[in-house]
Amino acid sequence: MFFHLKLMAVRSTAAFLHSVKDLIIRLMIGCNINLHLLLGQLISLKDVLFLTLALYFLGTGILGKLT
Repeated sequence: MFFHLKLMAVRSTAAFLHSVKDLIIRLMIGCNINLHLLLGQLISLKDVLFLTLALYFLGTGILGKLT
């Protein structure tokens, strides 16, 4: 059950970041910004996703040891 809750949290975080990425892409295409900046945003969003997941699992590991 606890693993299922962690999986749901990871999925909701990933879905949120994916929607943010889509919004940034649509804004950039609408503003006619060049492809280099678009690719830079995609790479940085992927890094944010991995950092968020790492912090989440680190936090749940620490909380699991405390309780």
